[in-house]
Amino acid sequence: MIKITSSPYSQPPILGSPKSSSSPFSQSGTLGKITRVIAALLLILVSLGLILIAYNFSDLLNYRFCVNKKAKLPIPIPESTKIAFQKHGQDLSRKDIISLGVVLQTYLKSDLPILDNSQIFQFMCVLHDQYPRLLPDDCLVSPLTIFNYQEEICNTLQNKLHADKTPICPLKASHPLTCSPKNYHRLLRQARVLPFLLWYDPEPTTYAQTLEQMQKCASQGSPGSSHWTVIIVDLDTQLITYFDSLSTYIASRDEMKRQIKNLASHLATLGICKNNKTPFDVRVIVEKPLQTGMGLCCGLWCCQYMKWYMEDPRTRILKNLPDSLEYKNILLHSLFSSFQEKMTKYTNLSWPTT
Repeated sequence: MIKITSSPYSQPPILGSPKSSSSPFSQSGTLGKITRVIAALLLILVSLGLILIAYNFSDLLNYRFCVNKKAKLPIPIPESTKIAFQKHGQDLSRKDIISLGVVLQTYLKSDLPILDNSQIFQFMCVLHDQYPRLLPDDCLVSPLTIFNYQEEICNTLQNKLHADKTPICPLKASHPLTCSPKNYHRLLRQARVLPFLLWYDPEPTTYAQTLEQMQKCASQGSPGSSHWTVIIVDLDTQLITYFDSLSTYIASRDEMKRQIKNLASHLATLGICKNNKTPFDVRVIVEKPLQTGMGLCCGLWCCQYMKWYMEDPRTRILKNLPDSLEYKNILLHSLFSSFQEKMTKYTNLSWPTT
């Protein structure tokens, strides 16, 4: 028999974990991790892409809005008012609009200044510096009233005629108390536009009562129910213009036109009109009240109209003036701020010497 014996080189089998790397369980775990990492990266990239798309789309919308809708002020400001906020023909940037909005709100919240006769006189003197043919009105001592304005205007125009005929100032020449005879004589000779401020209060019924009411308002520091209007006699255009910011505060437009025509007839008899016969043309310029809802700013309105008139005697700017309370407030604030510093030259109430 053949006996089977163990070989000296044989070894018992060793049990343990398999050494093969191609196990299906090992492959499944690694691939899952890689898949999850890739999916996470893709989600991050997709999210970033969506954010960028939304941001660019928002910018695109804003760009189209800016192109289609130009930035505009809430109140139209034409070039003729010469308000320094906006240069004609230029678009305002967003920064400019924000800054301008602050200024406009400040203007709209502040009250318009109430001008007395001395401040109106100072304004007229500054306007004379710009337009030497304008004669400042002598409204310092006794402003004209409805009881004496025609007589005083005729007297002033008669003095103007005498000054034109006499180059040298006469010894007894008529002149305002606050102006030297020689200086007033010189101002009269060069004057072609003569404004006359008219002070009116509805309570007095006589000239004496009007003077008492003036003193009362001055002592109380309040204008009360008083009101300023202006009558402009223009020798070059042969026009007499009546301006009342309330339109009919003194009388109806027809009545005031009748009174101004009567004044024109008196001036014609003085020989101051062309051919000594043709009277002045007459204009009662304000059809609708300008001052309604604006407080006691009649003096400022008189100054504003005088400025417009000196720029163009036949101006029709009132026909095109926006009926906006905000606009008119800005207009008058701008006027006063542009003249306020220049008016300090005449704080001593001296008359122009040039």
